[in-house]
Amino acid sequence: MAAYVRRMHHVSLHVSNVDKLAKDFTSKFKFNLIASRLTERTRQLAFRTGAAVFVVNERTNQSGEPEPQHLPLDGHQIGGCLYDIPSHYPVDTVCNVCFEVDDVNGSFEALRRLGCSFPVPPTTVRDHEGQVTYAVLRSTVGNVCHTLIDKSEYRGSFLPGFQVPDGGPEQPQHCQEAVTHMDHITYACPTGTSQQILRWYQQLFGFQRFFIHRNDMADSGLVIDQNGIGLRLAAMEYWKCGESGLSLPGTHQKEADCKFVLAESLPEQGSNQVNTFLKEHRAAGIQHIGLYTGDIVAAVRGMADAGVHFFSPPAAYYSEVEKLQEIEDAGQDAQQLARLGILLDSNQQQQNSSAGETHRYLLQVFSKPIFAEDTFFLELIQRKGASGFGEGNIRALWKSVQVYMDGEKAEEAPEAALQQSR
Repeated sequence: MAAYVRRMHHVSLHVSNVDKLAKDFTSKFKFNLIASRLTERTRQLAFRTGAAVFVVNERTNQSGEPEPQHLPLDGHQIGGCLYDIPSHYPVDTVCNVCFEVDDVNGSFEALRRLGCSFPVPPTTVRDHEGQVTYAVLRSTVGNVCHTLIDKSEYRGSFLPGFQVPDGGPEQPQHCQEAVTHMDHITYACPTGTSQQILRWYQQLFGFQRFFIHRNDMADSGLVIDQNGIGLRLAAMEYWKCGESGLSLPGTHQKEADCKFVLAESLPEQGSNQVNTFLKEHRAAGIQHIGLYTGDIVAAVRGMADAGVHFFSPPAAYYSEVEKLQEIEDAGQDAQQLARLGILLDSNQQQQNSSAGETHRYLLQVFSKPIFAEDTFFLELIQRKGASGFGEGNIRALWKSVQVYMDGEKAEEAPEAALQQSR
């Protein structure tokens, strides 16, 4: 591998309205504002829940004028978009996954020899708490970039150049944060590209394949081609990222690795959420992020009461005999899951029939898109011994999103006809 990834630091979003998304993150999704960077030309806000950190950047200066260059001075004096690159992307997007590495300069040299493009070369930012060195490279996936960062010489609570709220980072108002960390990040990819993307991450960062199902093949991934679904999935994880042993903030859990899932449509597929993402996002990119919670029922209730809209799976999902039995075997209440739109899937291939073996399953729910376009959304996931992504949940997600998209088209049709008649 060319660069050793220690752990994921944060994920960056670039949006046209920082204030709106900030309000949604704090009031609806229960994130806490931990730091901000406000300059004449730049607005960057950092939010955290557990170990999950998002940095929201406002897409400013879209006139085409050049951004001020980064200078390796005191962090408060640096212009431009710190720890990222300015985004002139035409729609709101999630486009940067920041990795902590041990040696930014060494990683830069090794990755550049392999042909990587670095819009931001190694840059050092300092303040009174120490210094941070970072560089930004373009990935092989759409508009996704990766910031490589070394914080070993920094004592502050976040990053140089950012101000923490008075009294320190805002603490959650409830006794325990609903979300503890990022469980996975899913890329929507053009048909036929996932294997090339896997190889890129394997060669450059030492990512390894994570097999999500017994039918997941090393050279083709997990193919689902039935009942109107045409989807190929493959997953990967970065090298030994879960072995650092750091405790998650506010929990007794150890830091978990965040897996990366690649989703692509099979050839000649009609309208579906992957193709819709590619069309509305105008390129491959980050489709959704799974946030891990230790109590999905409480988390969904709290977020729904605060105004988060979740996908509603088809009602038949909870009435099918096999699914009902699966829910009962897991000790869950089917009516409660149905009210909240929570999906359950057992790791059937991991089950052990021996007495005393704990039933392994996972619970998931998916928010509706959080941008104006049908692109990025968030997922809540709780694992009860299940390590992968059950095929049953994949089908349910596909159907629930498709129902939502079809409903939107039905609502748009009368409006379009009215516009044409005028």
